[in-house]
Amino acid sequence: MERLEFLAAGDLAGILRQVVAWAAEYDIRGVFASSETFVEPGARPPTSSGSPVSGPGRRVCRNKHLQRL
Repeated sequence: MERLEFLAAGDLAGILRQVVAWAAEYDIRGVFASSETFVEPGARPPTSSGSPVSGPGRRVCRNKHLQRL
């Protein structure tokens, strides 16, 4: 790992900007969520860029109501 960026989980626009900036320099192969609050925001950039991700599973894994449907 060459670089780190500290962003707030609620700053989806900032997360997307950072992913776009890194994608211009690197071949991004995955996303790591350091805590539960980053699971959903961390899954959005790969979905937006067309990379394989569990899609709606990112929301379901953190929402007990959706898990029971």
